[in-house]
Amino acid sequence: MKKIIFLLSVIGTLFSFANERQGERGGHNRQPPQEAISVCQGEVQEAACQITTVNSNIVEGHCKNTPDNKYFACIPNHHRQKK
Repeated sequence: MKKIIFLLSVIGTLFSFANERQGERGGHNRQPPQEAISVCQGEVQEAACQITTVNSNIVEGHCKNTPDNKYFACIPNHHRQKK
């Protein structure tokens, strides 16, 4: 049960900024969490980063542009981009 709650919290926290291309299935753009943006300020593309979820779990990632190129933020390593 704890694993399910953890998984849901990670998905809710980190994938809340995942966005779909405009016009596809009614998707809309979202901003990454401020912490994900802040941790990558002054970093280079693909720099290792980590953020802490609301449940104090640490998630590792890399500083990258979001799929829409609007933000440069810490993207979790397990995040899949929609094509």
